[in-house]
Amino acid sequence: MSIYNPSNMPRHNLARAEDVNRELSKISAAFEQLQAYVDNLIANPPEVIHLYAWRAYSNSADGRIDFTTGQPGTRSYIGLAFNKLVETAGSNPDDYAWSPISGIVGNLVAVDTLAVAGRPALTVLSDLDGLSNSLLAYQYDRQTIRDYVDAKLFVDGVAVNTVIVSESNQRRSADSALAETIALIGAKTPDGSAFIVDLNKTYVSPTISLGVRLSQIVATANDAVTGAQAAQASVQALAQSIATGDYAQASTLALLGSKTADGTAFQMNLANVKVSAAQSLSQYIGQEVATAAGSIASVTTLVEAVVTPQGTASAKAVLQLDVNGHVIGYSATNDGHTGQMTFTIDKFTLLDTGGNSLFIADAGGVKMHNVEVDTIKAGAIISDSLAPNAAALPVTISAASRLGGAGQDVFMDSLTINITTLKPAIIFATLTGAQSFPNGDRYYGNKLYIGGTEVFAVGGLKTLDSVTLSGTRYMPAGTHEIKHRWAGDGTVSLYGRTLFVLAIY
Repeated sequence: MSIYNPSNMPRHNLARAEDVNRELSKISAAFEQLQAYVDNLIANPPEVIHLYAWRAYSNSADGRIDFTTGQPGTRSYIGLAFNKLVETAGSNPDDYAWSPISGIVGNLVAVDTLAVAGRPALTVLSDLDGLSNSLLAYQYDRQTIRDYVDAKLFVDGVAVNTVIVSESNQRRSADSALAETIALIGAKTPDGSAFIVDLNKTYVSPTISLGVRLSQIVATANDAVTGAQAAQASVQALAQSIATGDYAQASTLALLGSKTADGTAFQMNLANVKVSAAQSLSQYIGQEVATAAGSIASVTTLVEAVVTPQGTASAKAVLQLDVNGHVIGYSATNDGHTGQMTFTIDKFTLLDTGGNSLFIADAGGVKMHNVEVDTIKAGAIISDSLAPNAAALPVTISAASRLGGAGQDVFMDSLTINITTLKPAIIFATLTGAQSFPNGDRYYGNKLYIGGTEVFAVGGLKTLDSVTLSGTRYMPAGTHEIKHRWAGDGTVSLYGRTLFVLAIY
């Protein structure tokens, strides 16, 4: 039940007096409803909580010998337990407080034969149980009503009327302070449609009023206008300087040369362009051109040596031979750190002094005679004249990634190599691999294929950490696939493996 719904006004905030008076009226009405609710609560108390007393009998002081919650018979001890929430007596002796039924143990009288004021003792005990329950329920009802009323009449341990008066006083003080502050800023216009700010009482800093600051802004704006006028004069002077510089630049450019008649290129005057006081650029660039019957041939050379003011030096030499657009030549550069020579040719020949060929390079490859080398590194060796039983360069492939077993006879590719032979040859292949059996003996299988034919297989149900397979097969000229396939139980794995292949002619 809710008898007071406060307005959304956080505590210690400023509020208008009319808002405070409206809130006080709501609180007064709430007190009247609260009084009526308390009167009704006293007249019609809430449902009580029923508490029960238990009774048991035994032949020992701890209740563990001949325990019963039924008739006592000749048992010498009685156990009592109060304020229980269920009516049925419990069967745990530790829930009871035990006492001798008579003052002298051994001189016992059966309870069902006793009488109190002419009434059976068991009936009197039952009435006492009911009376104790009623007294407990009454006490609980009184405390419940007291707690409920306190909860409605107090806020954080302070009486509601005291809280209301304090809140009202704080809001009145805040409204007064707010009115005084607004009066310093200014006042409404007579028609109430606008607010007039007092520029002399409104400050933008501890010492400067808003009126003074506005005056400063106006003065600054006037200075900016004056500065803009001065900047315009400076721009005009700069434009004149640029025009003068453009004329000087045009004069210098004319010394370098001029555009071609169609405007698509710049024709340099090599005689006027100097790389030093005594040498012109034409002394470093040379070109000879011959034309006849629609054909053109030219030879262009460039020799260049440059040292910048920062001390960076470089040298360059270029030779270019052009016949009807087919260009060959070379370029040599050196920047003090790396020297490089690049040839653009169709065929390169190196002769000894007797005119004998030492080295030939063209689109078909490189040819050399009587070559002696210390080390050869190649992907493949192909020869038309290998000696009998000669072997081509071996090929290997390795992998370290894990392959996990997927079940017995579920084989998967492990490694594959393709090898090409120009003539019939014997292909030899061998595979080594590392297997893992974390759960002991489990199934595994390995197969090695050459040209699609299985040449070796090994497997079983026993742990084998390292496995090796090898095989050979005579194959015709052509490209042949060599493959290793592996299978294993779900807990078995294949890790590092290497496939080695060699062609023997």
